Amino acid sequence: MAEPSYTEDDIKSLSWREHIRLRPGMYIGKLGDGSEADDGIYVLLKEVSTTVSMSS
Repeated sequence: MAEPSYTEDDIKSLSWREHIRLRPGMYIGKLGDGSEADDGIYVLLKEVSTTVSMSS
């Protein structure tokens, strides 16, 4: 099996918004429709609501 060959030309610099848009699962976990307790969107919303209620 051949080793992959990477060079500087293979590296892309993305804006802070672009890398989140391309890889949201890295930031909010498993993507789903919110029907499971461990779906990333559910966890994200729970964290936001907890933070908002604590700051009120």
